[in-house]
Amino acid sequence: MYNPSFGSSRRGFTLVELLVVIAIIGVLVGLLLPGVQAAREAARRMQCNNKLKQLSLAVQNYASSYKDKIPCGTDCKFYRGTATSDDKANGYAGNKPAKPGLEGFSELFWLTPYMEMQAIYDSVDLNWSGYYYLKQGYTQKDSAVSSSTDKKVRGVYALCRSKVPAFNCPSFNDEFSNPDAKVADKYGPMSTYQGFAGVYWTSALASDTNKPTNDPNTYVVTTEAVCQYQNTTYGSIPDNGVFTWGKQIKLSQISDGQSNTYMFGEAPTSRMKEATGNIKEEANVFPYYMRAWFVGADQKGCMFQCKVIRDLGLNEVPTTSTLYNNMPFGSYHSGGGCNISRVDGSVEFVNDNIDDYVFRQMITRNGREVTTTED
Repeated sequence: MYNPSFGSSRRGFTLVELLVVIAIIGVLVGLLLPGVQAAREAARRMQCNNKLKQLSLAVQNYASSYKDKIPCGTDCKFYRGTATSDDKANGYAGNKPAKPGLEGFSELFWLTPYMEMQAIYDSVDLNWSGYYYLKQGYTQKDSAVSSSTDKKVRGVYALCRSKVPAFNCPSFNDEFSNPDAKVADKYGPMSTYQGFAGVYWTSALASDTNKPTNDPNTYVVTTEAVCQYQNTTYGSIPDNGVFTWGKQIKLSQISDGQSNTYMFGEAPTSRMKEATGNIKEEANVFPYYMRAWFVGADQKGCMFQCKVIRDLGLNEVPTTSTLYNNMPFGSYHSGGGCNISRVDGSVEFVNDNIDDYVFRQMITRNGREVTTTED
């Protein structure tokens, strides 16, 4: 006989119960998500750390091949003649190719053979400068690669279309290449890593009244006259960093010690969008103050892959008076700070609140400082 009560004891969730379960799941996801995001950021920061380490080790390997010399920070004096226009002053080098480590290309370009990127290096005709390639790449940006076997043509295509993950921090949340800039010198694949080009000491930080009482060293305010390259438009480049203008430093010239001297850091800072005034386009509008990774400078003294530390600390916001060569270092990593490599290949995460004086001590190669950020 059919029992009407049979089966009625089995029922589904009520609406209230279902909503409670959904709410509990939502709370658990909300509690878990920050931990997942933190774990991902920690992994990205570790990746970034390793990339900077590889850059510094590539410098060491380069030096072992070139009698202790490392690539220069930048040098726009690539032409051999009297031409002064952009297309000639930074174009044809004459019947002699660019000297390794010098002339027209950035330090990053010269390191490619030591970072398993020999193919990119080999595709480039060194009778033409990095700035020439950048301009030609912009001109040809909508064209297919030429079928010509001419090395120069292949080099233009290879450089201007080569996004190199080794030169970019995975936490940077924007594009790594500028596909269509308003001007040619902003076009191409970029790097979030730049070299330290020394310190332009300001009187406030160089004054004896501002240095630690236990510091026996004497500091002299850097003036335009003692800079390796003087440029009041973009910012002068002092001759006290690992990378400088127009000459190759030897590792043996880093008298402060390789473990006490910074080599590469992250740029640009995550706070750049706060910049205002007449540097707004350079600081907080894509591509910010990044340029194609293979170019050292334009012919006017604007450094592309190295920066000078002057008035800004780590991750500080540029002001309306900040010059291009003096833009800040920084990162998109959480926790406030950025990864920085030392000449010996070690890498550390440096906090934003590092003392300005110590920060500058670590950037000069020959200031006779004994302080490190680990003290």
